[in-house]
Amino acid sequence: MDVLIAGLVIDSKRMDMMPKYFGRWMMKTEGNIYGWLKEICESYKGGYWDMWEVSNGAFFMVPPAKDEGYSLSVDSNGFEGVLTAHATGIVACLFAYYYMWEMTDDDRFVQLYHSLRAYALTLDERNLIYSAID
Repeated sequence: MDVLIAGLVIDSKRMDMMPKYFGRWMMKTEGNIYGWLKEICESYKGGYWDMWEVSNGAFFMVPPAKDEGYSLSVDSNGFEGVLTAHATGIVACLFAYYYMWEMTDDDRFVQLYHSLRAYALTLDERNLIYSAID
C-alpha cells in the first residue's frame, strides 16, 4: 500500500478547492457536507471548517476541533460513537460524496469517495469511521 500524505489547505488556496473538486456542484456539495453533520450530530452548531487534501486525490473538510469530540448517531445503521473532528469531517464528507453521486451520477464523487475511504484506512479511528458509514 502506498503511503498517503494529508495536508491542510492554506488560507490563500481555500477559494480554489470547491471548484477544483466539485466543479459545478460546489455549492450543493458544500451544503450537503454541513447538512450531513447536522443530521448525524445533534450538538453541531456550525463553525469554520478546515480543508484537507490527500496525496491520492482525496479532499475533505474538518469541523472545528472540540476537546470532547463529536458524538455521532447514525439512524440508518445504529452507529453511536464519539470521534475527533478530523474523523467526523471524513464521515460527513463520505456521506455527502455518496449522496452527491446518487443525485448527479457524476463520477467525480465516486472517485472522491473511494480515495477518502482509502485515506481513512490509514487512521487510528478507521474502525469508528467505517462503522459510522456502514
